[in-house]
Amino acid sequence: MWTGILASVLFLVLIAVERYHAVLYPLHHQTGMVVTKLKTIVTSLWVYALAWNIPTFVLFRYSNQSGRCYQNWPNPYLGRARAIWWVLNTAVVPVIIMGYLYIQIVRKLWKNIPTGRIQSQKAR
Repeated sequence: MWTGILASVLFLVLIAVERYHAVLYPLHHQTGMVVTKLKTIVTSLWVYALAWNIPTFVLFRYSNQSGRCYQNWPNPYLGRARAIWWVLNTAVVPVIIMGYLYIQIVRKLWKNIPTGRIQSQKAR
Protein backbone atom coordinates (compact mmCIF):
# COMPACT_ATOMS: atom_id res chain seq x y z
CA MET A 1 0.00 0.00 0.00
CA TRP A 2 2.71 2.50 0.96
CA THR A 3 4.61 1.63 -2.20
CA GLY A 4 1.64 2.66 -4.32
CA ILE A 5 1.20 5.92 -2.43
CA LEU A 6 4.83 6.92 -2.90
CA ALA A 7 4.81 5.89 -6.57
CA SER A 8 1.62 7.93 -7.15
CA VAL A 9 3.13 11.04 -5.61
CA LEU A 10 6.26 10.64 -7.70
CA PHE A 11 4.16 10.18 -10.86
CA LEU A 12 2.28 13.40 -10.08
CA VAL A 13 5.62 15.22 -9.88
CA LEU A 14 6.65 13.59 -13.17
CA ILE A 15 3.43 14.80 -14.82
CA ALA A 16 4.07 18.32 -13.51
CA VAL A 17 7.60 18.28 -14.94
CA GLU A 18 6.32 17.05 -18.31
CA ARG A 19 3.63 19.76 -18.44
CA TYR A 20 6.16 22.41 -17.41
CA HIS A 21 8.42 21.49 -20.32
CA ALA A 22 5.49 21.25 -22.74
CA VAL A 23 4.24 24.75 -21.91
CA LEU A 24 7.48 26.65 -21.32
CA TYR A 25 9.57 24.98 -24.04
CA PRO A 26 7.07 23.90 -26.73
CA LEU A 27 9.60 23.82 -29.56
CA HIS A 28 11.86 21.45 -27.67
CA HIS A 29 8.89 19.37 -26.57
CA GLN A 30 7.93 17.75 -29.86
CA THR A 31 6.10 14.58 -28.82
CA GLY A 32 6.45 14.53 -25.08
CA MET A 33 9.00 12.42 -23.31
CA VAL A 34 10.71 9.85 -25.47
CA VAL A 35 9.31 6.39 -24.81
CA THR A 36 12.64 4.86 -23.78
CA LYS A 37 13.37 7.75 -21.43
CA LEU A 38 9.88 7.46 -19.97
CA LYS A 39 10.28 3.71 -19.43
CA THR A 40 13.53 4.33 -17.58
CA ILE A 41 11.99 7.04 -15.40
CA VAL A 42 8.87 4.99 -14.58
CA THR A 43 10.98 1.94 -13.72
CA SER A 44 13.24 4.10 -11.53
CA LEU A 45 10.23 5.55 -9.69
CA TRP A 46 8.83 2.10 -8.95
CA VAL A 47 12.24 0.77 -7.85
CA TYR A 48 12.66 3.77 -5.52
CA ALA A 49 9.16 3.28 -4.08
CA LEU A 50 9.82 -0.42 -3.49
CA ALA A 51 13.29 0.20 -2.02
CA TRP A 52 11.88 2.84 0.31
CA ASN A 53 9.39 0.31 1.70
CA ILE A 54 11.81 -2.58 2.23
CA PRO A 55 12.27 -1.69 5.93
CA THR A 56 8.50 -1.78 6.36
CA PHE A 57 8.32 -5.25 4.81
CA VAL A 58 11.25 -6.54 6.88
CA LEU A 59 10.48 -4.94 10.25
CA PHE A 60 6.75 -5.65 10.54
CA ARG A 61 5.89 -8.26 13.16
CA TYR A 62 2.61 -9.74 14.33
CA SER A 63 1.70 -9.76 18.01
CA ASN A 64 -0.45 -12.70 19.09
CA GLN A 65 -1.37 -10.88 22.30
CA SER A 66 -2.78 -7.75 20.70
CA GLY A 67 -3.69 -9.31 17.36
CA ARG A 68 -2.00 -6.45 15.51
CA CYS A 69 1.06 -5.79 13.42
CA TYR A 70 3.78 -3.46 14.63
CA GLN A 71 7.15 -2.24 13.41
CA ASN A 72 10.06 -3.63 15.37
CA TRP A 73 12.72 -0.94 14.90
CA PRO A 74 16.15 -1.69 16.42
CA ASN A 75 16.29 1.92 17.60
CA PRO A 76 13.11 3.98 18.22
CA TYR A 77 14.76 7.03 16.69
CA LEU A 78 15.01 5.24 13.34
CA GLY A 79 11.23 4.92 13.23
CA ARG A 80 10.80 8.60 13.97
CA ALA A 81 13.42 9.63 11.41
CA ARG A 82 11.72 7.45 8.79
CA ALA A 83 8.33 9.02 9.62
CA ILE A 84 9.76 12.52 9.19
CA TRP A 85 11.42 11.52 5.92
CA TRP A 86 8.11 9.98 4.77
CA VAL A 87 6.28 13.28 5.32
CA LEU A 88 9.00 15.21 3.51
CA ASN A 89 9.16 12.64 0.70
CA THR A 90 5.42 12.30 0.05
CA ALA A 91 4.03 15.70 1.00
CA VAL A 92 6.33 18.65 1.57
CA VAL A 93 8.90 18.33 -1.22
CA PRO A 94 6.45 17.18 -3.94
CA VAL A 95 4.03 20.00 -3.12
CA ILE A 96 6.83 22.56 -3.29
CA ILE A 97 8.10 21.18 -6.61
CA MET A 98 4.63 20.93 -8.18
CA GLY A 99 3.62 24.31 -6.81
CA TYR A 100 6.66 25.97 -8.33
CA LEU A 101 6.20 24.25 -11.69
CA TYR A 102 2.48 25.04 -11.96
CA ILE A 103 3.04 28.66 -10.88
CA GLN A 104 5.58 28.99 -13.71
CA ILE A 105 3.06 27.46 -16.14
CA VAL A 106 0.31 29.88 -15.06
CA ARG A 107 2.67 32.86 -15.30
CA LYS A 108 3.68 31.84 -18.82
CA LEU A 109 0.07 31.33 -19.94
CA TRP A 110 -1.16 34.61 -18.40
CA LYS A 111 1.74 36.47 -19.94
CA ASN A 112 0.67 35.29 -23.42
CA ILE A 113 -2.99 36.45 -23.16
CA PRO A 114 -3.59 39.37 -25.58
CA THR A 115 -4.29 42.64 -23.74
CA GLY A 116 -7.56 43.28 -25.60
CA ARG A 117 -8.91 39.98 -24.32
CA ILE A 118 -8.01 40.88 -20.72
CA GLN A 119 -9.76 44.26 -21.00
CA SER A 120 -12.92 42.73 -22.45
CA GLN A 121 -13.01 40.22 -19.60
CA LYS A 122 -12.67 43.01 -17.02
CA ALA A 123 -15.61 44.89 -18.59
CA ARG A 124 -17.99 41.98 -17.97
